Amino acid sequence: MPPKSSGKRLSCANAQSRFIWSALICGILYCRHIQISNLAILDPSTEVSLEIESRVVFSYCLFGRSMDIRLSLENALQYTQPNSIIVAHISVHSIHGDESQDPDWQWITRENTSISSRIHINPLQNKHVAANTGLILRAHLMNFEYIKSLDAESFSYFVLMSADSALVRTGAEDWIRRHKLSFGLGFSRDRRYDLSTYREKIKDRIRSSDPPIVDQGGDDDLSPCNTPTSRPRPHRMMLVGEHRLSPLRKSGIWYKNSTKRAHNGVHGDPEHVCVNFYQHEGTFYPVEVLDRFLDLLRRTNMIQTLERAKYFAEEIWLPSYVLKNERSLLLSTPFSPPIVSRFLQTQHQNCCMWSYDDLRMVYTDRLPSSPNGLDSVFGLKFQWPKWGLSLVLLTAQAARFDNKTQLCMRCKNPSGENWIDSYTFSRQRMKRRNELSPLEQLNILNHMPE
Repeated sequence: MPPKSSGKRLSCANAQSRFIWSALICGILYCRHIQISNLAILDPSTEVSLEIESRVVFSYCLFGRSMDIRLSLENALQYTQPNSIIVAHISVHSIHGDESQDPDWQWITRENTSISSRIHINPLQNKHVAANTGLILRAHLMNFEYIKSLDAESFSYFVLMSADSALVRTGAEDWIRRHKLSFGLGFSRDRRYDLSTYREKIKDRIRSSDPPIVDQGGDDDLSPCNTPTSRPRPHRMMLVGEHRLSPLRKSGIWYKNSTKRAHNGVHGDPEHVCVNFYQHEGTFYPVEVLDRFLDLLRRTNMIQTLERAKYFAEEIWLPSYVLKNERSLLLSTPFSPPIVSRFLQTQHQNCCMWSYDDLRMVYTDRLPSSPNGLDSVFGLKFQWPKWGLSLVLLTAQAARFDNKTQLCMRCKNPSGENWIDSYTFSRQRMKRRNELSPLEQLNILNHMPE
């Protein structure tokens, strides 16, 4: 297999070297893993020529069909800058059958081994990465460690992306360099707010007390505890039971003596404590913050706890850690919401974007002239009904062809038929055309204008 760079590369046949390198990273992460057998990886002794200044890494935790995995990677290549790095963790259970007959997996392998490609597939893979577990955050941390092992000085910012979100605008890196850090108290709402005012309200809350009062009660729009609890999320959107909260307290991720106010108005009730949380897709952090976070996890043996977590740890651990442990950075940084916004087809301003006018403005990059929260949106995730990456890309293209297109998720494609997304493509066992990328083939099937 051709090397990724002009230096040495570990081959699949070199079992001893492969084992040593795998064991090295595994020892760092304190986690179980297996290695994809048909992907070569970079030798840590290889010198990689990288532009150091403020380089951004986009981290993906991918699973499912190879067509969807390729869609995510091609989307990242299209909307990121030429010096940005793309690193992907692919769940082992997503790799099956005869990959030699799979044009999408062949493309992934070529990109991973190409000298000129910006894509790096993490050779150390979780056996199963599932929702409602800590394995999603663990996979991103594995990506972070892997890229640092190739060249620890090669990047300045690290972005967490998801398999069901898509970038739809360029310029995310410039935004990340300007704002340094993504942060919020709870989810980022509908983004229909003045960003600087919203940021200062959060900073005032942080300055007011230590620990800060995360939940003020009433109709406070900065309180994650006030996010409605109708959806059956494992942490109930606001509450973390003592069996989950205790490790966060003992490790220093969260406050030991919490005085957060819960919905029932009781202070210090360990069963009704609001921790900070927000979405993980589109969040970005300086490398130094993740270094300190990982150091804390190692010193307190929390890597194993993360691996066993049976809730959305990626929405709790880092948001809570940053609020407690990075106060000076928060107060000195012009932080912003994540660069990905969740979109809900019904009005739900405490959670997501919901306006189709706003969605169309983001898709067509025709944002209001006055700065507001929509400026921070460079990608979308369709939250409910839960649609995947491919439909985000298809509706984005429809909006650009015709700004009057109705973008609701119940609408039809440009030919007036139901959308054929990657899920429909797979369910109906349509034949992949080797000469076309997944999006090119979906465009043809959906009669997209050329």
